Amino acid sequence: MNHTWPEEALKAQAVCSRSFAYMRSRFGADSNLKTAYSMGDTTASQVYKGVTGETTEGTDAVKATIGQIVLSKGKPIDAFFFSTSGGATDSIMDIWGISSSSYAGVFDVFETDPEKKPWVVDFSVNEASERLSSAGYNVGKVISIEPEILTESGRIYRARIKGTSKTLTITGSKLKSIFGLSDTKCRVITSNSTADTVTVIGADDTKRIRLRECYAISDNGTEKLSGNVSQYIVISSDNYYNIPRVLPDEGILRFIGMGWGHGVGMSQSGAKGMAEKGYDYRQIIAYYYNNAEVGGY
Repeated sequence: MNHTWPEEALKAQAVCSRSFAYMRSRFGADSNLKTAYSMGDTTASQVYKGVTGETTEGTDAVKATIGQIVLSKGKPIDAFFFSTSGGATDSIMDIWGISSSSYAGVFDVFETDPEKKPWVVDFSVNEASERLSSAGYNVGKVISIEPEILTESGRIYRARIKGTSKTLTITGSKLKSIFGLSDTKCRVITSNSTADTVTVIGADDTKRIRLRECYAISDNGTEKLSGNVSQYIVISSDNYYNIPRVLPDEGILRFIGMGWGHGVGMSQSGAKGMAEKGYDYRQIIAYYYNNAEVGGY
């Protein structure tokens, strides 16, 4: 987490990191020392850049929360966290198939200034076909990639890939890995998709409208939506949805997405937003983890 972010967000991060370390430190090395450490300094555990990467703000957050970890129903949890949710977190069952009531998905309404902005990645059909083939999924020339099962937050749990030689399904995590995506909260857009259009349901009528002809109402007033963005983000009652402004050329598979990370537990960007709204670190943790509180160990 960026050391310039609000103090309460940094405290929440300190408590979550300590919880993760506390839980992981109970595991020993493999008998043949293939895994010599409980944790590493990469994103596989939590990134640590060494003493020179430490900051006064980070150290102060650690000291201010000494001895505190995240408890759910009185028991310590790993307190998983990630950068950016793109509008909603997910249950741990939907992402990793683990049964735990501590990680229920929440509407990440406070994530208004995400660390990872909405993103777009393009692949030609040939590039996509080659990537899949290199990963052991030879479908011939890719015709389409579509979500088969979505999580409650809209992440791809399983995708259906149709090619000239076969059709198969792969997990969302595998799709993310093959194409180097930031998150599985994404859509695949082609030249045949629909752009710049949403359905608006009102009290008296339902209409299809073009977003580029609309205005956004914010704290700063009312302004016409930009015609220079790659995608529009629409806020619903429980999530954020992305709509492409324009379509790619024929022969291009365009991934448009939001979020950065696995989507389980605390969104760091959301924690920042909550802290800026005046919430303290205990409230932040209680929001992202079900039946959770900060306690000692």
